[in-house]
Amino acid sequence: MASDFSYSDELKDPHWVKKRNSVLKRDKYKCTCCGSKDNLCVHHTFYYKHLIPAWLYPKYSLLTLCHTCHQHYHETHELVIKDNPKSYYKKPWNKHKKDKGVFKGICYPCNLSLAGKVAYRKNWLKKKREKGK
Repeated sequence: MASDFSYSDELKDPHWVKKRNSVLKRDKYKCTCCGSKDNLCVHHTFYYKHLIPAWLYPKYSLLTLCHTCHQHYHETHELVIKDNPKSYYKKPWNKHKKDKGVFKGICYPCNLSLAGKVAYRKNWLKKKREKGK
């Protein structure tokens, strides 16, 4: 999916800042490798094939590393690309919450533009009503 935002823009998003802070807190604000408290970053241990915003990755996939350990990690580990979870491909209308996973007009759990999503939902409701008659 093409997007008009960069990864650095994504890392400035309030959703990511909140997720990042929760991971830092979980890891007690220190590197999970060496214990350093300087120059900390939150590292993704894997990425999904169909990219989603950084803050939608599960917490278990994120770990706190200092800059040195982060560089070392990238030098010694292959980049892991996983299939997106099955829930990524479903259209969870009944479970979808307003603004959850929406970024730059795209609903990432549904992988639809908001305009497309509204049209899809209207069509789905229309078919459901017709079926009930």
